[in-house]
Amino acid sequence: RWLLPNYLKPDEADYEAARAVLLSLLADRVIDRIVFAPEGEDVADLTERWFALRAADAHSASGAPIASSLTGIEACSGDYILHVDDDLLVARRDRDHDYLAEMVEALQADPKAVCSALNICQAEDQEWSTADGRGPWRVEVRCTLLHGARLRASRPWPNELDDGALRRSWHRALDA
Repeated sequence: RWLLPNYLKPDEADYEAARAVLLSLLADRVIDRIVFAPEGEDVADLTERWFALRAADAHSASGAPIASSLTGIEACSGDYILHVDDDLLVARRDRDHDYLAEMVEALQADPKAVCSALNICQAEDQEWSTADGRGPWRVEVRCTLLHGARLRASRPWPNELDDGALRRSWHRALDA
């Protein structure tokens, strides 16, 4: 029941069918709400809150989604916000390994930390760090735990307009 109906093909967008599945998941209490990205003037209001710029486009100049991600972040009320791509796979060699607790601990250990990324699978576990010798780590958009209050306090983030769209994606603006 969690999968899209088999009449939907991956290369065919069917908004009404996707909406029906979401409403079914909502009715079954698998999800607790649906948050839709803004359109029109609401996008400009959103980008003004986060970048102090009014952008008409919901995506960056390079096509990265901005309005949907930031609307989702704004809809969260907890201390921490887990931002994860829907196609991410997490591997654990040890089922007792609590990677989410590690991410929270990393944020708690550094009062300046705004986000902690999921540790990438490697031959040996790595300690949490803020840099790798070449410079500071960048924001990892595929899976990151955000500290809600620090994230909001860090606004507005630097960005520029490029023909009505923001030049940087939200996570690259946070990097800057």
